[in-house]
Amino acid sequence: LRRLEKEKAAIEEERRTLSTEDGKKDAARTAVANLRVKMENARAAYIKEGVEKNRDIHAAIDKLSGEKRALTEEIDTIKRKVRDGEAQKERMKNLRTSLMEEYAAAQAEQWDAGKETCPTCGQTLPAEKVQELRAAFNERKAQQKESINRRGQECSKVKIQEMEETIAAQTANLAEKEASHADMAERLQNLQDSLIVQPPFEATDEYT
Repeated sequence: LRRLEKEKAAIEEERRTLSTEDGKKDAARTAVANLRVKMENARAAYIKEGVEKNRDIHAAIDKLSGEKRALTEEIDTIKRKVRDGEAQKERMKNLRTSLMEEYAAAQAEQWDAGKETCPTCGQTLPAEKVQELRAAFNERKAQQKESINRRGQECSKVKIQEMEETIAAQTANLAEKEASHADMAERLQNLQDSLIVQPPFEATDEYT
C-alpha cells in the first residue's frame, strides 16, 4: 500500500507539472527529441540495408577494377615495346642501307696506276715497291670490307626479320589484351548498372 501510495503521489506530481504551460512545453520538447532520435536511427538502418544489398556487387566491382588496372599497365608496357621495336627496326634498316652503300663504294675502289710513278722525280717505281703498294692497297680494302661486314651482322636480313617477327607477335598479343580490356570495361559497366539505387529516406513511408 505504501508503494502504491508513493507511485500515486509521483503520478499526481507529474500530472500537476504537465498541466502547467512550461510542463507541457517540456513534455513536447522531450517527445520531439525522442522522435528525432528514432528517425535518425531509422535513417541509419535504411542506409545500412542499402549498403548490404550492394555489398557483393561492390566487392565484384573492386576486384574487376583491380584486374583492369593491372591489364592497362600491361597494355602500356606492350605498346612501349612495339614502339621501341619499330624504332629499332628502322635504325637497323637505315644502317643496313648505309653499310651496303659503303661496301659498294669500297668494292668499286680500284688501284690508282698513278701511284706507280714517283711524285718527286716522275720515274716509274721499282716493281718491288709497286708490288708492296698494291699489297697494302688490297689489304686496306679487304680490312675495310671486313669491318663493314662485321658491323652489318647487327642489321642483317635475318636480324631484321627476327625483329619484324617479334613486333608482329607483340602486336597480336596487344590486340588480344585490348580485347580483354574492352570486355572488362563492359562487365564493369554492367556491374555499375546493376547497383541497387535506393530512394532517399525522406521518400519512404517510414519517414513520412
